[in-house]
Amino acid sequence: MMAYSILDLRYHRNGAEEHVYPVVLFGPENVVLADCGYPGSLKLLKQALIGRGNQAGACHKAGADPSG
Repeated sequence: MMAYSILDLRYHRNGAEEHVYPVVLFGPENVVLADCGYPGSLKLLKQALIGRGNQAGACHKAGADPSG
């Protein structure tokens, strides 16, 4: 069974707070990130992963490029 984690990324856009919930899948050999948020989200993604006790550099595959 594959483990997973749902992150909560908070964005402040146009005077409102928005949330995006990327999913991280932890397999025996890879960590997969799905729904990465908005372009430029890499810093938020790394902070959220570290906050959950995961190494931010462990993610090798993504549904989109979060670096923007």
